[in-house]
Amino acid sequence: MYLDTAKAKFSEVFQGTNFVPKPASEGEIQEMEQELHLTFPPAYREFLLWMGHGAGGFASHFIFNIHRLPRNQESARELIEDEGLILPDDAIVFCWGNQGYYFKFIQAHDGDNPKVHDYHEGEGFLWEHRPDLQNFILNCIKWYDERPELLARLRAGYEY
Repeated sequence: MYLDTAKAKFSEVFQGTNFVPKPASEGEIQEMEQELHLTFPPAYREFLLWMGHGAGGFASHFIFNIHRLPRNQESARELIEDEGLILPDDAIVFCWGNQGYYFKFIQAHDGDNPKVHDYHEGEGFLWEHRPDLQNFILNCIKWYDERPELLARLRAGYEY
């Protein structure tokens, strides 16, 4: 529904690779909502039901597994604390940079298909970096799509 274009593009670009989405279950999503005391927006629920446990090496510079959400929330608050910043109460830090100095988040109360915001250590918040989750995912796919040599290696069995 919210991610239909991204899902179609993902299937097209990564056909024949090990980038296979691993969904989270509805039960895992409800459990995480309870733990974080937040209701996830429908677009984010759709994302989790599609690739809540990752998708092979897709976007491997980000950590976005559903079970990392509590740790992401805690780590994000600690990271920004040094700059005197505060993470919004309804923030869902869905994506942690694997080098630990940046993260991406949405806000639970920002509608059904929330904007994606960034934080980079030393630079602060970049509000509305992407208009929605689909745009964020399409941008990640585009990175690979612009590298045909990498896609050829992935289709030949290279694990990224």
